[in-house]
Amino acid sequence: MNQKIINIIEVKPLDNYSLYIKFEDGINGEINLKKNFITNGLSRDLLNEKIFKSVKIESGGGIVFENGYDLCPVTLRYIIENKNLTN
Repeated sequence: MNQKIINIIEVKPLDNYSLYIKFEDGINGEINLKKNFITNGLSRDLLNEKIFKSVKIESGGGIVFENGYDLCPVTLRYIIENKNLTN
């Protein structure tokens, strides 16, 4: 099975370690990174507000922070489409 990756076209840091993410097909939503990803290592650096706010879209369609921590669009989209995982 070959699934097309739908790229992220917009990302905005929000309060409380959340991100607003919009995909090229119009699907969008908020993800709380503290609840879903911030555990240890590079992800722990995201608790630093400067690093958290450095989020940008990378060439592969995912997101990346200045410390090198990145997340793929497939994972982020799955969470947005299945809101029960973030509550």
